[in-house]
Amino acid sequence: MMGARSTRHERTARHPVTATLAALVFAGATLGISACLTPEEGRESPPEATTTAPDGAATAGKPHPVRPARAESDTQAESDEDVAARLQPAGVTAEVPEANAVVLTARDDEAFAEVWRERTALAFRELRRIFPPRERAVEPATVLIFPDREGYEAYAEHFAPENHPALGYYDPVRRELVMAESDRDEALFATLLHESTHLVLRDFLGHRYPPAWLDEGLATYYETGVLVEDEETGEASIRFGEVHEEFLRLAERHLAANAPVDVRRFATMDFDSFADVGTSTLRRHYALSWSLVYYLLNGERGRFRAQLQLYLDEIAAAPDPQMRYVRAFDLCFRPVMYSFELGWAHWVRRAARKD
Repeated sequence: MMGARSTRHERTARHPVTATLAALVFAGATLGISACLTPEEGRESPPEATTTAPDGAATAGKPHPVRPARAESDTQAESDEDVAARLQPAGVTAEVPEANAVVLTARDDEAFAEVWRERTALAFRELRRIFPPRERAVEPATVLIFPDREGYEAYAEHFAPENHPALGYYDPVRRELVMAESDRDEALFATLLHESTHLVLRDFLGHRYPPAWLDEGLATYYETGVLVEDEETGEASIRFGEVHEEFLRLAERHLAANAPVDVRRFATMDFDSFADVGTSTLRRHYALSWSLVYYLLNGERGRFRAQLQLYLDEIAAAPDPQMRYVRAFDLCFRPVMYSFELGWAHWVRRAARKD
Protein backbone atom coordinates (compact mmCIF):
# COMPACT_ATOMS: atom_id res chain seq x y z
CA MET A 1 0.00 0.00 0.00
CA MET A 2 1.31 3.39 0.56
CA GLY A 3 4.79 3.76 1.13
CA ALA A 4 7.65 5.11 2.90
CA ARG A 5 11.06 6.45 3.20
CA SER A 6 13.87 4.77 1.37
CA THR A 7 15.48 1.96 3.31
CA ARG A 8 19.06 2.68 4.26
CA HIS A 9 21.81 0.12 4.70
CA GLU A 10 23.74 0.80 7.89
CA ARG A 11 26.23 -0.88 10.16
CA THR A 12 25.54 -0.93 13.85
CA ALA A 13 27.01 -2.39 17.01
CA ARG A 14 25.58 -5.72 18.01
CA HIS A 15 22.15 -5.42 19.58
CA PRO A 16 20.33 -8.70 20.23
CA VAL A 17 16.60 -8.73 19.53
CA THR A 18 14.38 -10.00 22.32
CA ALA A 19 12.43 -12.84 20.71
CA THR A 20 9.41 -12.84 22.99
CA LEU A 21 6.43 -14.80 21.74
CA ALA A 22 5.02 -11.69 20.13
CA ALA A 23 7.10 -8.56 20.27
CA LEU A 24 6.18 -5.39 18.43
CA VAL A 25 9.56 -3.97 17.58
CA PHE A 26 9.94 -0.23 17.55
CA ALA A 27 13.02 1.97 17.30
CA GLY A 28 15.37 -0.62 18.73
CA ALA A 29 13.06 -1.70 21.57
CA THR A 30 10.38 -4.35 21.88
CA LEU A 31 6.74 -4.36 22.83
CA GLY A 32 5.31 -7.58 24.28
CA ILE A 33 2.06 -8.65 22.67
CA SER A 34 0.00 -11.55 23.95
CA ALA A 35 -0.14 -14.51 21.62
CA CYS A 36 -2.97 -16.15 23.55
CA LEU A 37 -5.62 -15.62 20.91
CA THR A 38 -8.97 -17.34 21.24
CA PRO A 39 -9.15 -20.38 18.91
CA GLU A 40 -11.74 -19.95 16.22
CA GLU A 41 -12.79 -22.40 13.53
CA GLY A 42 -12.97 -21.25 9.95
CA ARG A 43 -11.71 -18.23 8.06
CA GLU A 44 -13.22 -15.05 6.78
CA SER A 45 -13.51 -14.25 3.12
CA PRO A 46 -10.75 -11.79 2.22
CA PRO A 47 -12.19 -8.34 1.63
CA GLU A 48 -9.43 -6.93 -0.52
CA ALA A 49 -6.07 -7.20 -2.13
CA THR A 50 -3.92 -4.42 -0.73
CA THR A 51 -1.67 -2.30 -2.87
CA THR A 52 1.45 -0.21 -2.67
CA ALA A 53 1.57 2.89 -4.80
CA PRO A 54 4.43 3.92 -7.07
CA ASP A 55 7.02 6.61 -7.47
CA GLY A 56 9.87 5.48 -5.37
CA ALA A 57 8.26 5.22 -1.97
CA ALA A 58 6.07 2.34 -1.06
CA THR A 59 3.19 4.67 -0.20
CA ALA A 60 3.59 7.44 -2.72
CA GLY A 61 0.93 8.13 -5.35
CA LYS A 62 -2.54 6.77 -4.65
CA PRO A 63 -2.46 3.65 -2.50
CA HIS A 64 -5.64 1.66 -2.61
CA PRO A 65 -6.63 -1.53 -0.83
CA VAL A 66 -8.47 -3.18 -3.70
CA ARG A 67 -11.05 -5.93 -3.74
CA PRO A 68 -10.07 -8.61 -6.24
CA ALA A 69 -13.00 -9.14 -8.61
CA ARG A 70 -12.24 -12.52 -10.06
CA ALA A 71 -14.35 -14.05 -12.75
CA GLU A 72 -14.93 -17.68 -11.89
CA SER A 73 -17.44 -19.61 -13.93
CA ASP A 74 -17.81 -22.90 -15.76
CA THR A 75 -17.39 -21.05 -19.04
CA GLN A 76 -14.17 -19.33 -18.04
CA ALA A 77 -11.78 -19.80 -20.97
CA GLU A 78 -8.66 -20.02 -18.85
CA SER A 79 -8.28 -21.03 -15.23
CA ASP A 80 -6.49 -18.86 -12.68
CA GLU A 81 -3.66 -21.35 -12.51
CA ASP A 82 -3.26 -21.33 -16.29
CA VAL A 83 -3.17 -17.53 -16.28
CA ALA A 84 -0.65 -17.51 -13.44
CA ALA A 85 1.59 -20.00 -15.24
CA ARG A 86 1.46 -17.86 -18.38
CA LEU A 87 2.03 -14.48 -16.75
CA GLN A 88 4.23 -15.13 -13.74
CA PRO A 89 7.91 -14.11 -13.93
CA ALA A 90 9.86 -16.85 -15.70
CA GLY A 91 13.41 -16.15 -14.54
CA VAL A 92 15.35 -17.56 -11.61
CA THR A 93 13.23 -19.00 -8.79
CA ALA A 94 14.56 -18.94 -5.23
CA GLU A 95 13.18 -21.13 -2.48
CA VAL A 96 12.93 -19.57 0.99
CA PRO A 97 12.35 -22.61 3.22
CA GLU A 98 12.79 -20.70 6.48
CA ALA A 99 9.82 -18.52 5.51
CA ASN A 100 7.87 -21.25 3.70
CA ALA A 101 7.97 -19.02 0.65
CA VAL A 102 9.30 -18.88 -2.87
CA VAL A 103 10.55 -15.86 -4.81
CA LEU A 104 9.83 -15.74 -8.54
CA THR A 105 11.94 -13.30 -10.55
CA ALA A 106 11.97 -12.45 -14.24
CA ARG A 107 15.73 -12.20 -14.50
CA ASP A 108 18.19 -14.94 -15.41
CA ASP A 109 20.33 -13.55 -12.64
CA GLU A 110 21.26 -15.83 -9.76
CA ALA A 111 22.76 -12.95 -7.75
CA PHE A 112 19.57 -10.86 -7.98
CA ALA A 113 17.43 -13.84 -6.95
CA GLU A 114 19.72 -14.56 -4.00
CA VAL A 115 19.54 -10.96 -2.77
CA TRP A 116 15.75 -11.05 -2.73
CA ARG A 117 15.67 -14.55 -1.29
CA GLU A 118 17.75 -13.29 1.63
CA ARG A 119 15.64 -10.16 2.07
CA THR A 120 12.40 -12.11 1.95
CA ALA A 121 13.74 -14.51 4.58
CA LEU A 122 14.86 -11.55 6.73
CA ALA A 123 11.56 -9.67 6.37
CA PHE A 124 9.48 -12.72 7.31
CA ARG A 125 11.79 -13.62 10.18
CA GLU A 126 11.77 -10.15 11.73
CA LEU A 127 8.04 -9.58 11.23
CA ARG A 128 7.13 -13.02 12.58
CA ARG A 129 9.12 -12.28 15.71
CA ILE A 130 6.71 -9.40 16.16
CA PHE A 131 3.58 -11.22 14.97
CA PRO A 132 4.13 -14.98 15.37
CA PRO A 133 1.66 -17.09 13.39
CA ARG A 134 -1.22 -18.47 15.38
CA GLU A 135 -1.03 -21.86 13.68
CA ARG A 136 2.08 -24.00 13.83
CA ALA A 137 1.83 -24.95 10.14
CA VAL A 138 1.98 -21.75 8.09
CA GLU A 139 0.64 -21.87 4.55
CA PRO A 140 3.20 -21.16 1.82
CA ALA A 141 3.54 -17.73 0.27
CA THR A 142 4.86 -16.54 -3.07
CA VAL A 143 6.76 -13.34 -3.83
CA LEU A 144 6.56 -12.28 -7.48
CA ILE A 145 8.99 -9.62 -8.69
CA PHE A 146 8.22 -8.28 -12.16
CA PRO A 147 10.95 -6.35 -13.99
CA ASP A 148 8.61 -3.72 -15.43
CA ARG A 149 5.15 -2.21 -15.26
CA GLU A 150 3.90 -4.10 -18.30
CA GLY A 151 4.32 -7.57 -16.83
CA TYR A 152 3.13 -6.49 -13.41
CA GLU A 153 -0.02 -4.81 -14.74
CA ALA A 154 -0.91 -7.76 -16.98
CA TYR A 155 -0.82 -10.03 -13.92
CA ALA A 156 -2.66 -7.57 -11.68
CA GLU A 157 -5.34 -7.03 -14.33
CA HIS A 158 -6.44 -10.63 -13.92
CA PHE A 159 -5.93 -11.21 -10.19
CA ALA A 160 -6.57 -7.69 -8.84
CA PRO A 161 -8.44 -5.94 -11.67
CA GLU A 162 -9.39 -2.88 -9.63
CA ASN A 163 -5.79 -2.31 -8.62
CA HIS A 164 -4.64 1.26 -9.14
CA PRO A 165 -1.16 1.99 -10.51
CA ALA A 166 1.13 0.70 -7.84
CA LEU A 167 4.47 -0.89 -7.16
CA GLY A 168 2.89 -3.85 -5.44
CA TYR A 169 -0.05 -5.48 -3.69
CA TYR A 170 -0.82 -8.39 -1.40
CA ASP A 171 -3.39 -10.98 -2.47
CA PRO A 172 -4.71 -12.79 0.63
CA VAL A 173 -6.55 -15.39 -1.47
CA ARG A 174 -3.46 -16.61 -3.32
CA ARG A 175 -1.03 -15.55 -0.55
CA GLU A 176 1.02 -13.64 -3.09
CA LEU A 177 3.13 -10.53 -2.69
CA VAL A 178 3.18 -9.06 -6.18
CA MET A 179 5.69 -6.31 -6.92
CA ALA A 180 7.23 -4.38 -9.79
CA GLU A 181 10.88 -3.42 -9.68
CA SER A 182 11.67 0.21 -8.98
CA ASP A 183 14.50 2.48 -10.02
CA ARG A 184 15.61 2.33 -6.40
CA ASP A 185 16.44 -0.86 -4.56
CA GLU A 186 15.23 0.75 -1.32
CA ALA A 187 11.73 1.26 -2.69
CA LEU A 188 11.37 -2.41 -3.59
CA PHE A 189 12.48 -3.39 -0.09
CA ALA A 190 9.93 -0.98 1.43
CA THR A 191 7.23 -2.58 -0.72
CA LEU A 192 8.33 -6.05 0.40
CA LEU A 193 8.12 -5.00 4.07
CA HIS A 194 4.74 -3.33 3.62
CA GLU A 195 3.06 -6.24 1.87
CA SER A 196 4.75 -8.81 4.11
CA THR A 197 3.25 -7.04 7.12
CA HIS A 198 -0.25 -7.57 5.70
CA LEU A 199 0.40 -11.30 5.29
CA VAL A 200 2.11 -11.83 8.64
CA LEU A 201 -0.52 -9.82 10.53
CA ARG A 202 -3.33 -11.98 9.15
CA ASP A 203 -1.49 -15.14 10.15
CA PHE A 204 -1.01 -13.67 13.63
CA LEU A 205 -4.75 -12.98 13.87
CA GLY A 206 -5.68 -16.49 12.79
CA HIS A 207 -6.65 -15.35 9.28
CA ARG A 208 -8.83 -12.61 10.68
CA TYR A 209 -8.89 -9.25 8.95
CA PRO A 210 -8.01 -6.19 11.00
CA PRO A 211 -9.75 -2.84 10.50
CA ALA A 212 -8.33 -0.90 7.57
CA TRP A 213 -6.71 1.82 9.68
CA LEU A 214 -4.76 -0.73 11.76
CA ASP A 215 -3.84 -2.89 8.76
CA GLU A 216 -2.45 0.09 6.83
CA GLY A 217 -1.06 1.83 9.88
CA LEU A 218 1.05 -1.18 10.83
CA ALA A 219 2.13 -1.82 7.24
CA THR A 220 3.29 1.77 6.76
CA TYR A 221 4.99 1.70 10.16
CA TYR A 222 7.04 -1.39 9.37
CA GLU A 223 7.81 -0.50 5.74
CA THR A 224 10.21 2.19 6.93
CA GLY A 225 12.48 -0.51 8.30
CA VAL A 226 16.22 0.08 7.97
CA LEU A 227 18.57 -2.73 7.03
CA VAL A 228 21.38 -2.94 9.58
CA GLU A 229 24.37 -5.21 9.83
CA ASP A 230 26.14 -6.34 12.96
CA GLU A 231 29.66 -5.03 12.59
CA GLU A 232 31.12 -7.97 14.50
CA THR A 233 29.23 -10.91 13.01
CA GLY A 234 27.92 -9.43 9.75
CA GLU A 235 24.43 -10.67 10.62
CA ALA A 236 21.65 -8.63 9.03
CA SER A 237 18.58 -7.37 10.85
CA ILE A 238 15.95 -4.66 10.43
CA ARG A 239 15.52 -1.64 12.68
CA PHE A 240 11.90 -0.54 12.75
CA GLY A 241 10.36 2.68 14.03
CA GLU A 242 11.59 5.34 11.60
CA VAL A 243 9.38 8.41 11.32
CA HIS A 244 7.47 8.68 8.04
CA GLU A 245 8.06 12.39 7.42
CA GLU A 246 5.46 12.77 4.65
CA PHE A 247 2.70 11.19 6.71
CA LEU A 248 3.72 13.13 9.78
CA ARG A 249 3.28 16.39 7.86
CA LEU A 250 -0.03 15.26 6.38
CA ALA A 251 -1.35 14.26 9.81
CA GLU A 252 -0.26 17.58 11.30
CA ARG A 253 -1.96 19.57 8.53
CA HIS A 254 -5.13 17.55 8.96
CA LEU A 255 -5.16 18.14 12.71
CA ALA A 256 -4.54 21.86 12.20
CA ALA A 257 -7.52 22.11 9.88
CA ASN A 258 -9.89 19.66 11.58
CA ALA A 259 -9.00 19.44 15.27
CA PRO A 260 -10.25 17.72 17.27
CA VAL A 261 -10.31 14.46 15.29
CA ASP A 262 -12.87 11.83 16.27
CA VAL A 263 -10.46 8.91 16.63
CA ARG A 264 -13.19 6.41 17.49
CA ARG A 265 -15.17 7.24 14.37
CA PHE A 266 -12.06 6.95 12.21
CA ALA A 267 -10.88 3.68 13.79
CA THR A 268 -14.26 1.95 13.50
CA MET A 269 -15.12 2.92 9.91
CA ASP A 270 -15.70 0.04 7.51
CA PHE A 271 -13.42 -0.83 4.62
CA ASP A 272 -15.38 1.07 1.97
CA SER A 273 -15.42 4.26 4.04
CA PHE A 274 -11.66 4.04 4.48
CA ALA A 275 -10.65 3.09 0.94
CA ASP A 276 -13.34 4.16 -1.52
CA VAL A 277 -12.49 7.84 -1.39
CA GLY A 278 -10.51 10.34 -3.43
CA THR A 279 -6.74 10.32 -3.61
CA SER A 280 -6.12 13.17 -1.17
CA THR A 281 -8.57 11.79 1.39
CA LEU A 282 -7.09 8.31 1.13
CA ARG A 283 -3.59 9.66 1.71
CA ARG A 284 -4.87 11.47 4.80
CA HIS A 285 -6.36 8.20 6.00
CA TYR A 286 -2.97 6.53 5.62
CA ALA A 287 -1.23 9.40 7.37
CA LEU A 288 -3.63 9.32 10.32
CA SER A 289 -3.33 5.52 10.50
CA TRP A 290 0.46 5.64 10.55
CA SER A 291 0.52 8.39 13.19
CA LEU A 292 -1.93 6.54 15.44
CA VAL A 293 0.09 3.32 15.23
CA TYR A 294 3.34 5.18 15.83
CA TYR A 295 1.92 6.86 18.91
CA LEU A 296 0.45 3.60 20.23
CA LEU A 297 3.86 1.96 20.03
CA ASN A 298 6.12 4.82 21.04
CA GLY A 299 4.06 7.54 22.70
CA GLU A 300 4.40 8.39 26.38
CA ARG A 301 7.00 5.66 26.93
CA GLY A 302 4.67 2.89 25.84
CA ARG A 303 1.72 3.87 27.98
CA PHE A 304 -0.82 2.57 25.43
CA ARG A 305 0.84 -0.69 24.42
CA ALA A 306 -1.41 -2.68 26.72
CA GLN A 307 -4.43 -1.29 24.86
CA LEU A 308 -2.93 -2.38 21.53
CA GLN A 309 -2.26 -5.86 22.91
CA LEU A 310 -5.84 -6.24 24.11
CA TYR A 311 -7.16 -4.75 20.86
CA LEU A 312 -5.39 -7.37 18.72
CA ASP A 313 -6.64 -10.16 20.98
CA GLU A 314 -10.22 -8.92 20.68
CA ILE A 315 -9.99 -8.60 16.88
CA ALA A 316 -8.82 -12.19 16.65
CA ALA A 317 -11.57 -13.52 18.89
CA ALA A 318 -14.81 -11.87 17.75
CA PRO A 319 -16.81 -13.56 14.96
CA ASP A 320 -18.26 -10.59 13.05
CA PRO A 321 -15.88 -8.04 11.47
CA GLN A 322 -17.75 -4.78 11.99
CA MET A 323 -19.04 -5.76 15.43
CA ARG A 324 -15.49 -6.81 16.25
CA TYR A 325 -14.01 -3.46 15.23
CA VAL A 326 -16.45 -1.37 17.24
CA ARG A 327 -16.63 -3.61 20.30
CA ALA A 328 -12.88 -4.17 20.41
CA PHE A 329 -12.10 -0.48 20.08
CA ASP A 330 -14.55 0.53 22.79
CA LEU A 331 -13.39 -2.19 25.14
CA CYS A 332 -9.72 -1.31 24.74
CA PHE A 333 -9.67 2.44 24.26
CA ARG A 334 -12.82 4.00 25.73
CA PRO A 335 -11.33 4.16 29.28
CA VAL A 336 -8.31 6.11 28.00
CA MET A 337 -9.84 7.82 24.95
CA TYR A 338 -9.68 11.39 26.21
CA SER A 339 -6.05 11.26 27.27
CA PHE A 340 -5.11 9.22 24.19
CA GLU A 341 -6.63 11.71 21.73
CA LEU A 342 -5.04 14.69 23.47
CA GLY A 343 -1.64 13.01 23.73
CA TRP A 344 -1.67 11.79 20.12
CA ALA A 345 -2.59 15.22 18.71
CA HIS A 346 0.04 16.90 20.88
CA TRP A 347 2.70 14.42 19.75
CA VAL A 348 1.89 14.92 16.06
CA ARG A 349 2.16 18.70 16.34
CA ARG A 350 5.34 18.56 18.39
CA ALA A 351 7.03 15.99 16.13
CA ALA A 352 6.09 17.93 12.99
CA ARG A 353 7.64 21.10 14.40
CA LYS A 354 10.86 19.23 15.15
CA ASP A 355 10.88 17.81 11.64
